[in-house]
Amino acid sequence: MTIPFHRVETRDGTRVVDRMEPGELQPLLDALCRAKTSDRGAEVSAIEALPGHAGFSWGFTLRHGGGANNERLVLRLPPPGVRWTGTADIVRQARVMQALRDTPVPVAAVRWAGDDLEWFGSPYSVVERLPGSTLWLIEALAPGPIAFEAPFLRVAAEHATAALAALHRVDWQAILPDWGPPPSLEDEVLRWDWLAARNADPERSSDPSLTSLAPAVRERLLARIPSSQCDGLFHGDYQWTNLLMHEGRLAAELDWELSGVGATAMDVGWLAVFSDPDSWVGKARSTALLPSAEEIISLYQEALGEPVTDAGWYRALAGYKFALITSLNLTLHRRGKRPDPHWEDIGPSAPRLLERALEMLG
Repeated sequence: MTIPFHRVETRDGTRVVDRMEPGELQPLLDALCRAKTSDRGAEVSAIEALPGHAGFSWGFTLRHGGGANNERLVLRLPPPGVRWTGTADIVRQARVMQALRDTPVPVAAVRWAGDDLEWFGSPYSVVERLPGSTLWLIEALAPGPIAFEAPFLRVAAEHATAALAALHRVDWQAILPDWGPPPSLEDEVLRWDWLAARNADPERSSDPSLTSLAPAVRERLLARIPSSQCDGLFHGDYQWTNLLMHEGRLAAELDWELSGVGATAMDVGWLAVFSDPDSWVGKARSTALLPSAEEIISLYQEALGEPVTDAGWYRALAGYKFALITSLNLTLHRRGKRPDPHWEDIGPSAPRLLERALEMLG
């Protein structure tokens, strides 16, 4: 059985995913949940598509055990038409969440996950849907007005940096022993070369000028590689929209698509970039009263109990990577291969992210 995604024709003739109605997903979810709970009377209701910019997610309610059990859950599937690797490896994401379940790192519990194709024709995961809301702090992404007050955001930053330090203290060799060995920082820079080349190719990019500074940033990153690195498990996309807050505390770290083992300071640099208004322009520039990027780094150091050396280099690396990712996603949107109008608002910040990276590198 395969999930019935609808497809539409774009102006250039590309066929892309458009939508899938909850009623079409209902029998597939019913079948999965009845098999997994061993309850033929299990029922799924309240199916709704969830917002996001990677993969496909639906929230739903599961009633089973004669009504004794009611669970709020989330189904995640990889986008159709892509290889089930990297950011589309749903089972890998579930695995890291399962591995972290008994650690101080807050994650949603994984209910089921598998690469068997019986249910949806693709790998899948089902996790608990926790109460709370993520911190949408950029106008280009926020579903509504940004109205967080400075004291709340200060507390959120304290929780976020404490949870990040807890993640980086986890013994990855004990819970994910096959995820190593950690790559060098040089390899971390070089592994983005394919994307830099793609963005620079007029045949493959909608606007090569967006990342025209990428070669200069790459050269300077390689010339100033830190002399040492602290390795551990990293999140890879540790930013405010991936942090679920509930009743004044951090309830869960979400979206583990980019997680891996390597230099943990990459997460610190990433969060700092998303806390730095000077890295963004237009609608992508946050007006939220967040602690500064420097304060974020200080809070993390306090939680970890160790200094972060070469923080500017890691901020530059984060800006470099996200500029490349932005240019790619804007092209995919404009060419109808992965429609998401938010990238039109974020796209103009790609050059500024690279300029800011050069500033960080001196």
